Amino acid sequence: MTYLLIAIAILLGSFFARKIPAFSIPTGLLFMTPFVWGMTEDYFRSRDNSVGAMFVPAILFVFFVLALMGAFLFISGMRRLKPKLRAALLFGLPLLTIIIGGIFFLRWSQANIDHVIKSAEKIAGNEPYCIDVSSGNDYKEATSQSDFSGYRMRAPHSWGWYATHHAILAIGSGVQPEIYHWSYNNKSFIKKSSNQTPVYCTPRLHFATAFSGEQHVEQLNRFRFVGMYFSIPPIYRAKVFSYSSTPSITFYATAPIFENVPKVGQANAINSHIELNFADTKRTDAWLTKDGPAYIVEESGEEYGLKKHTKWYVGSGQRNKSRTPNFDYFELSGDGRVSTIISCPDIEKAQCLHAFRDGGWTYTFHHSPVDLAHWKGMQEKLVSLTRSFIK
Repeated sequence: MTYLLIAIAILLGSFFARKIPAFSIPTGLLFMTPFVWGMTEDYFRSRDNSVGAMFVPAILFVFFVLALMGAFLFISGMRRLKPKLRAALLFGLPLLTIIIGGIFFLRWSQANIDHVIKSAEKIAGNEPYCIDVSSGNDYKEATSQSDFSGYRMRAPHSWGWYATHHAILAIGSGVQPEIYHWSYNNKSFIKKSSNQTPVYCTPRLHFATAFSGEQHVEQLNRFRFVGMYFSIPPIYRAKVFSYSSTPSITFYATAPIFENVPKVGQANAINSHIELNFADTKRTDAWLTKDGPAYIVEESGEEYGLKKHTKWYVGSGQRNKSRTPNFDYFELSGDGRVSTIISCPDIEKAQCLHAFRDGGWTYTFHHSPVDLAHWKGMQEKLVSLTRSFIK
């Protein structure tokens, strides 16, 4: 639709070329400037979710209408000029625009450094603090003031969503620092509604003004998160997920001993991906299959100290046991809820999906069916491993 409107403006401009005076050229450029500026502002500043951001689409639409009028006037005026002058303008105007735009962008980018420093110092006062800046889908500690420039301090933007905030300000040296995030609209840090954000940086007094200039070694395996201090050896390739409904960490370690960690890209018979949710996600209850339209479920006694159900998937067809069955092994806690659930298919060399609750956290991992008898030992080892990450 946008291209159609632009094409219509160009055609109309060409049609009325002889009826519009030459001063329509600067007038047209003037009309197009707000739209170009608005799009540039929206892209480079990466609008955050402040109140003013909701008006950005409407404002850009108004700018777009003005830009169409400007294109109409500009093209009409250019058609009146002599070929040589027209060619010179068509070459010179874009070049001049790039130069002027580049100068303004560099000034804005550099000015953002001062805004970040002043805001952080004002909020922190005499408290130690530190700043993490966006890095891919996560954060990293700022290592120089250039990290605060508008060019570098930008969160990844895709389809109207931002993977992270542009920067995080953490006030205090404890495990639960006050968290603020950077707002380009406000040119300052603003308080976050939730503190479930990993903090990788090390706090110190006047962090933003006291960079040593020494080479910094990133230690993304050390961070503060959900009220705890974590130090996870890099071999586990841990990742933090703070924007999901439940804060969690994923890492790699292979059952049953969780010591033989596969290398990156290395094929492994057992899925080594482990998920740790810092909450009771109700996953264990939800994963216990119930008898119903989609499944036939029968009690099958006990095995390995766990209750056993045999289940057949029937979908929307006839309720018969024509398909290969799967098995649910589970344990109930004192309150009648499922504390451990292990789902295993009746297929050779298949993997079991194992989830359990412990200490208010939920763990999920895979293991071989031959290790099913050692389910309790595997749970104890995994809990011990994850607890060792907390310092």
